[in-house]
Amino acid sequence: MESLDFNRPCLFFIMIKYRLVILTLCSLCSFSNLAQAIDLTEDGKWKLKTSIRLRFESDWNVFRANGDSRPTRERLRLAANTELQYHPTDELSLGVRIAIANANRSSYANIDLIDFQNNPIPANYVYADKWYVNYKTDHWWIWGGRNKIPFWVQNGFFWDNVSIPAGLAVGGSMHYDQHTLKFSLGHFATPDGKYNFNGQFTSMQVMDTFKAENWNTTGALGFFIFHGHEGGERNFIGDGSRDYKILMANFQYVKTLWGRPLKFGVDGFFNIENYSANSSDPYTALHHDDVLGGVLSVKYGSTSKSGDWLLSYAYAYIEALAVNGDFAQSDWSRYDPSSANMQGHDFLVSYTFSQYFTLAARTMLAERITSEERGNRFRLDFKFKF
Repeated sequence: MESLDFNRPCLFFIMIKYRLVILTLCSLCSFSNLAQAIDLTEDGKWKLKTSIRLRFESDWNVFRANGDSRPTRERLRLAANTELQYHPTDELSLGVRIAIANANRSSYANIDLIDFQNNPIPANYVYADKWYVNYKTDHWWIWGGRNKIPFWVQNGFFWDNVSIPAGLAVGGSMHYDQHTLKFSLGHFATPDGKYNFNGQFTSMQVMDTFKAENWNTTGALGFFIFHGHEGGERNFIGDGSRDYKILMANFQYVKTLWGRPLKFGVDGFFNIENYSANSSDPYTALHHDDVLGGVLSVKYGSTSKSGDWLLSYAYAYIEALAVNGDFAQSDWSRYDPSSANMQGHDFLVSYTFSQYFTLAARTMLAERITSEERGNRFRLDFKFKF
């Protein structure tokens, strides 16, 4: 039987050629109904958390920078991790998380199970992407080790949660009237692939949330200083060896509409590092003035409990040096590196079947700002957490 025409990606793989995919998905759906949050001991001090995401992904209408087209590609992919936590007291916790991936890059979190065009499947990596000690009270916290970023972002256009640094971070919060003020400060080694580190960065952010009866606003201002270092295994177009000084401003407005949250978001990025047109790095010299980025987004609904659904749209315009492309999202397109010098649209529909299982469909239409490179991507994600 002939392959499906994924030039129309919303057509789902229901033909006999993909019966293995359907069987796998049905098995995982059944498994999710049996999954439970796991306390390893009766006192709850030892916990085990596992996340599994099965993804069908299709890239179509992809063109190289010179205008040549690339063939359509469909893959079945898997992302999985499991985290062991120990809570000796209510305030203190320790943890380690093991994950798998098949690309030695900071912002990749998948392994390829099936490539429907029979392209080579890369080797798989198993690595500890988190290991930390965390101490938290009602008003302040501190952690050391390798852990998720300690600052607030609305999306992955500045930093992808898959990119996990190692270092020391501290933060706190205070309440006044209807406001909650939070701050965070940290210094980290930046990841270089899955195992190593190359370069450093410092993060500082203040955030204020105002809560009214049926609406609230959150505003944040951050400053992020990246100290680049020569070398590194995954130093795409000089990202790892280049210095950045990025101001990031975020604003979110949330209102309850027909019983569901409606969120409007704005993000702005401004790299104030003084680059030169005479830089010894050709990419820096070419893009020395391309230092601005912005995102507009709207979300309606949520995914917090069974029966919830979410509709989401975002438009992003990220110039070549507005963000550090080694650590921002790499979801939008087939071409690599794909984290900066990009503009496009992101559509998402998600439904939560249970506390363990969520189904999400996502379409991304992206293009380079300074070349003819462009492409479209569709994803269908089956997410399991227990």
